[in-house]
Amino acid sequence: MHDDIKRYVNLFKEEAGEYLERLSTLVIELEKDPGDKDILTEVFRIFHTIKGMSATLNYREIERISHEIEETLEKVKESGEVLSKELIDRVFKGMDAIEELISNIGKDVEKDRVKSAPKSPVIKIILEEDIGMPAARAMVIIKAIEREQVIEEINPSYEDIKSGKIEDIFWIRCSNSEIIKKKIETMEGIKEVKIIKEEEEGRASISGTGGIRVNVALLDLLQNIVGELVISFSQLTTLLKEDGDRKHKKVLELHNRSIGDLQEIVARVRLVPLSLIFNKFPRYVRDLSGKLGKEMSIDIHGADIKVDRSLLEGISDPLIHLIRNAIDHGIEFQEERKMLDKSILGKITVTAKRVKGDILIEINDDGRGIDEKAVLHRAYMKGLLEEGEIDSITKKEILRFLFIPGFTTSEEVSRVSGRGIGLDVVKEALRSVGGSVDILTEKNKGTTVSMKMPLSMAIIKVYLVGAGGRLFALPMTFVDETFTFSESSLSFLMLREVMILRNSVLPVYHLSDVMGIIHNDEKRNTNLSCMVIEVENDRFVLIVDKFYGSRDVVVKPLPAPLNTIEEYTGITIVGDGEPCLILDLPGIRYRRKYENTGS
Repeated sequence: MHDDIKRYVNLFKEEAGEYLERLSTLVIELEKDPGDKDILTEVFRIFHTIKGMSATLNYREIERISHEIEETLEKVKESGEVLSKELIDRVFKGMDAIEELISNIGKDVEKDRVKSAPKSPVIKIILEEDIGMPAARAMVIIKAIEREQVIEEINPSYEDIKSGKIEDIFWIRCSNSEIIKKKIETMEGIKEVKIIKEEEEGRASISGTGGIRVNVALLDLLQNIVGELVISFSQLTTLLKEDGDRKHKKVLELHNRSIGDLQEIVARVRLVPLSLIFNKFPRYVRDLSGKLGKEMSIDIHGADIKVDRSLLEGISDPLIHLIRNAIDHGIEFQEERKMLDKSILGKITVTAKRVKGDILIEINDDGRGIDEKAVLHRAYMKGLLEEGEIDSITKKEILRFLFIPGFTTSEEVSRVSGRGIGLDVVKEALRSVGGSVDILTEKNKGTTVSMKMPLSMAIIKVYLVGAGGRLFALPMTFVDETFTFSESSLSFLMLREVMILRNSVLPVYHLSDVMGIIHNDEKRNTNLSCMVIEVENDRFVLIVDKFYGSRDVVVKPLPAPLNTIEEYTGITIVGDGEPCLILDLPGIRYRRKYENTGS
């Protein structure tokens, strides 16, 4: 009987959560058109459904709140009046209260379970007081720990941190606490890290991470099994090429088709629509713009595009931070917009689309844009460039300073976005899912932030190349084209090696030099194997020793201590069983440019 009740409770939480997401969209639409009777009826119906569901399971407080809102809406329907802003606010507050009550269901049982289990030490993490977007910084720290250690518990919960319900302190329980403590202390935005002694644990009030249902864990396990099958097939293919008869090869082809079908099915099952996070944006924009005293709207396109659920978790925080920045820093107040002959209503547009097998999400605002002179001045004051470089630096290079940890042009602390810090967190979050971020801006016209990433994180398409006798994998997200050129095609401009390609002057890098591999010049081929790499709207030529072509590979996290090497994002196994490192092309490009390393 207990298992049956638990199943019904989980079903209630899942269905109620879906209803609340639907309500968020409907109530925003109703606020825009308060006289729409169809939307009002649908909102009324959903609250009536939640009331009935909660009454069945004896959740009296949820039943009471739903009933109160239902009665309010019924009076509006009967009177023929339109919903006022005050009533809309009351509906939203009721929705928030119901959401919090639902999230707390079952927590007491979880606490009892945790108390009875052996405990690892608790690490108390205190962020700097004026840090912008503490939730984003906390997520970066959590992801860094997860690469080395299994996190047992987090307080506030994982879901609360992701939704921004955190100030400047949080707790994590995991083993190897001393090693983890040293790692955290070296990260940006940390004020203090302390290991809580056993007698002090009561004050930490650790709670379970929650939110991960069994079906998701099984899907992850299934994805890993499919990945192992892909690797084993690649190894079998290599073996049978060397020594295999026709019959074996025919069986292998059948095996390949079966794996391909299984891979496609698993990938489809894991796909979730972007609407799961996009649908939360209208409510977020409404609440935050109202708090700041600004008027604005948001348009969303491409919410029906589906991506891997693990990718959705990785990009949720960056999207929220970028929208927050657009509201707080981008969109002007009404008086300023009037002076600029703009519409009083500021506009944010979120667009998602597929591009060459990847996904591109753009966040655009029609606000004041980024002051490039202020960025350049601050970069100079921080010693990031010399006076002689000021006149020659490009617009792209100026905007790239915004992604440096701790870089900000804001002098005042904003209650919403701190001191404007946070784009470095967005960049790191995108890099962690194999993506990149870029900015386009125009003064008094607005800003567009573009996020490009693969549709899936588990199995990606890479291009294999050789350099200095070693094998490397480059994510196809960044590979624009490949070609072979004569060494005489290379030139020098301001002591830098460049190549002129279709009337464009592109900087040139040799992969063996970039990776610090000693190369025997006598064996260097005069016909160069070249790749045009496009990273964050910046293009350059990468010269390698040999092309091995593209293929789908399974991405595995780097084991310690390799996970501390910034040039790599992961590792995979190729056909002959050889491990192959996957390069972090955005990181390599950025570091080589600003470390002033020659090719």
